Amino acid sequence: MYQRDPDRFPSSLTCMLVFTAWAALAGCGGQPSNAPAVQPVTQSTVSPQQVNVSPATVQVAMGSSYQFSVTVVPASAVNTVNWSVSGAGCSGAACGTIDSTGLYSAPPSVPSPATVQIIATSTLDQTRVGGAQVTVVSQPPAFHFVGSMTVPRWNSTAILLPNGKVLILGGQQSGSSAELYNPATGTFQASSAVVSGIPLLLNNGEVLIVGGNAPELYDPKTDSAASTGNLHINEEIFAATMLANGKALVVGSDDAEVYDPTSGSFSSAGPYAAAFVDIPISAVGLADGRALILGSNPPQLFDPATNSFSPTGSLSGTALYGMDLYSATLLKDGRVLVAGGMGDSRTNAAVVYDPAIGTFTATGSNRDVGITLAAKGVRVSAPFGPATVEKGS
Repeated sequence: MYQRDPDRFPSSLTCMLVFTAWAALAGCGGQPSNAPAVQPVTQSTVSPQQVNVSPATVQVAMGSSYQFSVTVVPASAVNTVNWSVSGAGCSGAACGTIDSTGLYSAPPSVPSPATVQIIATSTLDQTRVGGAQVTVVSQPPAFHFVGSMTVPRWNSTAILLPNGKVLILGGQQSGSSAELYNPATGTFQASSAVVSGIPLLLNNGEVLIVGGNAPELYDPKTDSAASTGNLHINEEIFAATMLANGKALVVGSDDAEVYDPTSGSFSSAGPYAAAFVDIPISAVGLADGRALILGSNPPQLFDPATNSFSPTGSLSGTALYGMDLYSATLLKDGRVLVAGGMGDSRTNAAVVYDPAIGTFTATGSNRDVGITLAAKGVRVSAPFGPATVEKGS
């Protein structure tokens, strides 16, 4: 019988032990010197965002509603959020409710304490949140004297900033100056920015100012302004509005231009469908991406997809035909409320524009509109003729 030489051939047990040790070493992270290096797995990251809810503080009467807005920085980030309500002394509907659009409905009674928090959480990154503070009151807030501005102003412009403050700028006899109103303290403070014109809040939280001197961007974080782009409109600018694509439409009496915040540049918006006899009064960005331009000629629509204007509807046959100084407000259902105005006399008429069918329809007087909206928690004011709606339903 053949006899195995133990000096020449290791036992099968020894071979198995050697192989097992090598396999264990490889399984625990060890590897032969000639094996390719194992690359670590790189985790995908979420772009940093900043969620801003506007306004930061507000009073809402019990049983009424208030529309909040949200901006997500940078503009390229996903800008959808989930809304929620919380309170120290209430829970659930006792704190009020808020829908997917940011419309807050206050509870029928004042919670204790009366302050609740509105929270907007980014759907892309749930660590990114923004908030606002609501004080539920038993009666709608009333107008009261809060103090004087730093300088007298007439025909000035103002805009609500993401931080809850109000930027007030320009006006006759006040030159290129601006100031800030802080509702938390009820005080006015001169701004370090030397600006005047029409302010427009961009999606990134900055304010485009046109119609004064050269176009400028105001940064609420630093209270400073810097020039931006080269606007070619060579006549007075009368209106500006945001478009659904994040760009801004700037409207003059003879032509219009589009501002791109990403590149900081202006480009022609194409010729009007018809020359304006007088000045365009207002421009309203519609929910479908277009913009409604109102002037003394038939109203027009601007379509950014084709960079062109086209006529739409007519105010002929309504009490607003031939009127100036009316106001135009985008409602939550996508229609536009056009109210008040002045021609040879003043009017309290109001019409509603429906972009789906391109028509204007009379909707009663400003007084009737005010009563209807007040029942829904909306305040309406009409200084010097035109009505201004603070919250649309």
